Amino acid sequence: MRTWKKIICLALGVLMLLGGMFGCGQAPASGGESSEASSGSKAAETSAETNEADAENKPVLKYLGQSATFDLSDNPMIPLIEEKTGYQVEYEALPAGDEGETKLMMLIASSSKYDIMNLPPSLFDRAYAAGFTQELDGYLEQTTSVLEAVPEDSASWERVTIDGKIWGIPQLKPSGETLNAIVYRKDILDGLGLKEPTTPDELREVLQAVKEAYPDMIPFTTNNVCAAPPIESGFDSYHDWFEVDGKLVAPQNRPETKAYIQYMAGLYQDGLMDPEFPANDDATRLQKFTSGNAFMTYFGYYEGPGFYSALETAVPEAEIGYIPYLKDENGNAGALTDGCGLEKVAFIPRSAEHPEDAMKWIDAFASNFQELYLGIEGESYTLTDGKYEPIMPEFSVHDTVWWFMPLVQEDSVFDMWQARIRKNEETERGYMDTFALHTADLNVETAHFLMDSPDEEYTKLSAKLRQYWDDEKVKLITGAVSFDTYDSIVQKWEDDGGAKLTEMANQMMKE
Repeated sequence: MRTWKKIICLALGVLMLLGGMFGCGQAPASGGESSEASSGSKAAETSAETNEADAENKPVLKYLGQSATFDLSDNPMIPLIEEKTGYQVEYEALPAGDEGETKLMMLIASSSKYDIMNLPPSLFDRAYAAGFTQELDGYLEQTTSVLEAVPEDSASWERVTIDGKIWGIPQLKPSGETLNAIVYRKDILDGLGLKEPTTPDELREVLQAVKEAYPDMIPFTTNNVCAAPPIESGFDSYHDWFEVDGKLVAPQNRPETKAYIQYMAGLYQDGLMDPEFPANDDATRLQKFTSGNAFMTYFGYYEGPGFYSALETAVPEAEIGYIPYLKDENGNAGALTDGCGLEKVAFIPRSAEHPEDAMKWIDAFASNFQELYLGIEGESYTLTDGKYEPIMPEFSVHDTVWWFMPLVQEDSVFDMWQARIRKNEETERGYMDTFALHTADLNVETAHFLMDSPDEEYTKLSAKLRQYWDDEKVKLITGAVSFDTYDSIVQKWEDDGGAKLTEMANQMMKE
């Protein structure tokens, strides 16, 4: 890319030289002034007119983004982005959920003329599979800031590079290696004279003690897929794929997974789990804990807002703790995170009317990323010893920048992002408390293929089989089906595509 930039700069230099040579034959300026005096007196005027003309000649770009949770017709980020990029942009948002994917496929089928699409990786995959994305290598040669924000050697590029060509601009998740947790009532544990559990056996003892001391309290509640990452750790069953002798093996084919599900089924059968967990949505699960009706619950790092204050209001004496990721029989603990993946991918559709300007807009956003993301130091944030702190309410102007931004400044966005969670004490507490679960002896794995080129067949098959497995897992835990059917459930998973998925995963690993 640097070679192309040198060639472009050299060509521009030659053109400027030739322009100067042939410009000597121009007629003198009116009014008897010399050409030197005329050029000097009109330099500022010409520059201003040129800038104004450039602004007038720039096209209005069309941008399609993911579902928005705010009003796009009156958003304070829009004039700021226009000021920094020099482009007016018409913004549209897809509907949420499956409706968004359906709408995108309709837009692709009709070759709708958007200049920029900035969407989650799964929707980028659909657009690429439909032949709707443009190769960006040539456009990237003309940028100055994109490759400073996302360096050429960043692993992020792997996710959008297919057959040696770049088809999108990757946007790394800014939050780092996030961990979800299990939160519990520390005041109750202390009152029972018990220590924080570190193994599955110790956890069972705690839940049993709570049930006996508080018979009307739910010992443990979770969501409708029985999420419990710290407990999975205690069985070494947290992996998305097990690596055995250089090959990937599906969790369904490993005894660790069966042991974990059997353990959870035992908790359920002994009345140590919420009997209604299969019907729990997130709000119900959290409400059971914050109302004082449950001793322990699954907790997402992002669920802090309103959580702590609701518990304090309902149960003023309550204290909170987080169980560590449990140790397995070998004394090891581990977690799986997808925090290092991509948030979105910005791409230029084949039907774009202004692809060059679209890339210029992305490049201008990159060159002004910090100011657009945080604002101006001293006005909307402060920076002390590397720690960004928001200044309210000015910082709130930038709350929705996540929807607009086509990339992040990868080397510093994690530190900048923490200013966002510091806006709200409960948000900061939830993130910081769960992040503290990163102990020195915790093995944190990144999900496989987060940064690999998209494979639509693998993605669809994986989603289909995950839904089947989640449904059957809940049935096994609740006793809706006998545990004697476990092997046949695994066999059906294999027959319905699990064997093929495993083969594809191993092939992707080799590539």
